[in-house]
Amino acid sequence: MKIEHIALNVEEPVLMARWYVEHLGLTVKRRMVDSPFAHFLAGDDDRVMLEIYGNKNATVPDYRNADPAIFHIAFWSDNVETDCRRLQSAGAQVVADFHQINDDTFAMLRDPWGIPLQLVKRGTKMIWTQRDTSDLPPQIFPIRWKPSRISKRPQIPAVSLAWRPFVVHVWWLTLLLSGLDTPGRTRGWWFAVLVQCQPWFDE
Repeated sequence: MKIEHIALNVEEPVLMARWYVEHLGLTVKRRMVDSPFAHFLAGDDDRVMLEIYGNKNATVPDYRNADPAIFHIAFWSDNVETDCRRLQSAGAQVVADFHQINDDTFAMLRDPWGIPLQLVKRGTKMIWTQRDTSDLPPQIFPIRWKPSRISKRPQIPAVSLAWRPFVVHVWWLTLLLSGLDTPGRTRGWWFAVLVQCQPWFDE
């Protein structure tokens, strides 16, 4: 399962969506021009959306008096101090100025409609996108390859220490049997290739 979107019922969805696009860098993926004026907004990684709408038949929470420790929306920031000042000049209210906790930097604000917004820069990322693969730690990859040999010969993913000998030898036996149906000269070439490949499978 993956989180597709989080929804907020607000008083002014159109104005709020415009502010989030202009000052938080979100993009509109879908919107309604009639009530409840739903706007689906996404960040530049297109992983999770924020839905903003104004449903008059449902209660609009009292965001202005909501404790940020109970509810807030967190945004990644490359420079928390700079973004905090920029959003403040755009109408946001600073609740907790930028501060450091271990290797992470935070700031807490409220948007012009009172919704708590947190700016955060992690010392060590906890999630990655396809754009961040250069920063991925080694343990993220479940399949281990041998970089020194990857350009020389194919590598076999490590499925299990217990099953590896069985899998590779069944693979080798399958190649061997498939060579029995080939003509004489081709069959000799095929067996020669298998003899040369045998040490690979024994590793």
